[in-house]
Amino acid sequence: MYIARAAEEDIKMTEGWKGDADGILVFTGLFSATVATFLVGSYQNLQPTPQDISAFHIANMYRLLADPNATSVPNHFALATSVPATSPKASVIWINILWSLSLLISLSCALLATLLQRWARHYLQVTQRQYSPHKRARIRAYFAEGVDSLRLPWVVEALPALLHVSVFLFFAGLVVFVASLNHLVFASVALCISACICQYLCITAMPLVRHDSPYHTPLSPFFWSCCAGVSWMALRFAENVAYSLHLRDLLGGEKWLSIDRLKRHFRGRFFHGMVKSAEETARALPPSIDTRALFWTWEAIDEDDELERFFAGIPSFCTSSRLQKPREVLVGQNAAKLSAAIADLMARTMSSAALSGPDKQKRITVCLQALSAVPILTENVLYNALVGVWPSFWSSIDFCLFAEAHSRDVNQSIAFHAQCVVAIAMANIRHRDERWRHLAMRQLDTPETVFQNYLAHGETILLANLIRGINMSLASPRALLESTLSAVCTFQAKDALPEVQAEFCTLWNQAARTMHDKNLPQDARSYAQLILRGVRGVYLASHQGMAGTSPTAFTTTTSILDPILWQTSSYPTCHSPAHRHPSPPSASCEVGYAAVATVSSHAVEARLMPIPPTLPTDGLNSTSGVVETTQLGAVTNGALSPMTSSLMKVAIVSESSPSTSATSAQGGVLPNL
Repeated sequence: MYIARAAEEDIKMTEGWKGDADGILVFTGLFSATVATFLVGSYQNLQPTPQDISAFHIANMYRLLADPNATSVPNHFALATSVPATSPKASVIWINILWSLSLLISLSCALLATLLQRWARHYLQVTQRQYSPHKRARIRAYFAEGVDSLRLPWVVEALPALLHVSVFLFFAGLVVFVASLNHLVFASVALCISACICQYLCITAMPLVRHDSPYHTPLSPFFWSCCAGVSWMALRFAENVAYSLHLRDLLGGEKWLSIDRLKRHFRGRFFHGMVKSAEETARALPPSIDTRALFWTWEAIDEDDELERFFAGIPSFCTSSRLQKPREVLVGQNAAKLSAAIADLMARTMSSAALSGPDKQKRITVCLQALSAVPILTENVLYNALVGVWPSFWSSIDFCLFAEAHSRDVNQSIAFHAQCVVAIAMANIRHRDERWRHLAMRQLDTPETVFQNYLAHGETILLANLIRGINMSLASPRALLESTLSAVCTFQAKDALPEVQAEFCTLWNQAARTMHDKNLPQDARSYAQLILRGVRGVYLASHQGMAGTSPTAFTTTTSILDPILWQTSSYPTCHSPAHRHPSPPSASCEVGYAAVATVSSHAVEARLMPIPPTLPTDGLNSTSGVVETTQLGAVTNGALSPMTSSLMKVAIVSESSPSTSATSAQGGVLPNL
């Protein structure tokens, strides 16, 4: 294990050295040629040129001819042959000094870069010889300690710094050079070089202000240490002065603690260095950065296999103890996107012909476990599956079992959506294996003998499932009820058991009486009509040829947009003797019913509760989304059937809280009730 980890670290380290050396060699090759070109033209100004000597002799001859008293010829020849020693200008000297140093440092950097490449190759050759693991580990540890103790990483960092010094020396010589030529050229060059230096200083100091800055220079660690060290020593000095002058009580305990924390902060920055301090800053960041990192990873994945591995880690991530509130870190503000991605992967897996059966099952299981780990993801997918975003889920027994597992969730919205999905899936699954049978028995809550009797009689199972779905969805939003009924009513109920047909007709009659009762609120009546429209196909199939009972205003081919379906006279009640009906509720019932509707941001929960008929009937009061109890018996001058009572609940919620709506799974708003 040590050898493998050490080999990986050594390769990364030496590759970094080689990369730095290659860049330095390329730059120094071009830069040294440039400096040498300037230096060749400048060093000649350090000594007199032939033109200067000729000018000197011509000047002497002119003075001899101009002086009539000059008679000594030897003196004339001595004057003509002795050229006085002249020193070059100070600017010329400085130009040559600066450019010579620049060239020397640049060539030294090139030499060190070449040696660095050699050192890197030698280090790898020595530490990766084919010895026994124990011997190889000892050799590697020995040379690695030598690299650290002899500060080779510092040498590597010093090479770019020396190269930068060489560039600045060249700039300084260039400024002196152009200053002796022309003031306008000097001003232009000086301005440009000043801008470059200011930019370099800003880049050097950037890590001191922004620890995550990618901009830095080889001098940035030095500046970091200087600033942190000076600040630390200044605070220590101030602390000692305060102690000596007894100013601690004057400053107060809280300010003194702040100074002490600040002193320890700068001390840590000085000893840890720039990189370690930036790492500590990253570890102290809020969890939102983890969310962004996770979603960057997710968005960078474009293969289903990689997505599967990513989603497989969600359950363990959500139970991790290293993070506070890992589910919030995972989801953040992207719950809709993440849940859609998981569901899309599952839908592609279900329809894929390239995967084998076990691979499909494994990927579907991974997706369902990822959804179960985060409640908001579960709610989103259940809602979208319910409204038909992924219709292939309706025929998946795995998704149906997943929904059943959440049908008793503490979150009422999740539980309700899950129950609706189970009802839809039971009606749409064509491969009815043992898992489907056990699921149907649990949902219908019937013993095995009754269930087997249902299976033996046509579509009795599906009709019973429809009855359960109607009773379950009475307080659901209109859009969900309509989509649920349209997805469940995909069968013909003509051959169903008479007692189940009778139960269905009882629900139909209760909805029809509610729709025709003009004493009830309009919302309750329209809600009942919505139910009748949704199940009209099943009612038609079970009442074919029954005079006076089968509807005559529409047929199975009537469009849902046909105005005839919106007329209350189109829906008769069932009076068939073949369908046994319980006696209608007595009008002398002395117990009224109260509707208690609890409206939350995620679900609408409604239930009936008997109250004494002596309570006052002063209407409904709505406060903070809660509809208080009120007597409903006086509305219809008698007791209410269960269907009518449930529909009255819908009317109460609609009238008392018209602006209240359930939050959809995608962060939107469900239709008002």
